Amino acid sequence: MSKIILIAGGAKSGKTKFALKMLCENQGPLFYLATCPRIDGEMDEKIENHKKERLGLNIETIEEEIDIKKVLESMNNEASVMMDCLTLWINNLIYHQKDLSESDVEQEIIHSFKSSKAKNIYVVTNEVGQGLVPLEKESRKYRDLLGKANQCLGEICDEAYLMSCGLSLKLKG
Repeated sequence: MSKIILIAGGAKSGKTKFALKMLCENQGPLFYLATCPRIDGEMDEKIENHKKERLGLNIETIEEEIDIKKVLESMNNEASVMMDCLTLWINNLIYHQKDLSESDVEQEIIHSFKSSKAKNIYVVTNEVGQGLVPLEKESRKYRDLLGKANQCLGEICDEAYLMSCGLSLKLKG
């Protein structure tokens, strides 16, 4: 069974940098599971910046927007993988399955992460529930579904960290 490490925080809080550091401390094959779709120039720039962060590191990138279960099942027990990020994966699921419920999200999390054969899984996610209540119904649904996903991963993870100002606070493990 994989060891799951959750790294949560706000935008630009240092989550990716922290997760990459932890990932690189592992022996064996290292993978970066990118869930970000290329939707516009701003996202393209963000993707390229994340690629630059990994330059010189011996990490193979796997781009998968939807079927992370397939990717995690394909890992061997010596591999460590960093998923960046849960936030965009949930967004992608909502986009492709408009009637996604909290129960659906919970099942996706459990089936995807519990079936993994990887040694370690580092999951980066945004904490979006500490701000204002969004005005739009779709935005509130997204916030709620991501909150449910974060809670579900928080329950099943072995370690959890909260990032703020580039600093980590260990919450679990």
